[in-house]
Amino acid sequence: MGAERELVGANAVLFLVLLIGVPSLWAKLLGLLVFLGGHFGIRLASKKDSQMFRTFIRSIPYQDFYPARPSTRANPRTVPEFRSRL
Repeated sequence: MGAERELVGANAVLFLVLLIGVPSLWAKLLGLLVFLGGHFGIRLASKKDSQMFRTFIRSIPYQDFYPARPSTRANPRTVPEFRSRL
């Protein structure tokens, strides 16, 4: 279908919920419109970055900000002595 499997599956589930769960014709048409528009948007995003969703999911547990300094409890590092071979 040209898009990431997880996003297409979630989009299809949303469409099926609207199609089966809501009895009105307007909800079914709205579900179809959301499905087609969502799939079009997912395909456009996949053309720009094919692993966008996996990268986003993988980035969630990371901190928002990492300070540019070590912790106050960090052990001091030693620098090995440089010896010239001349």
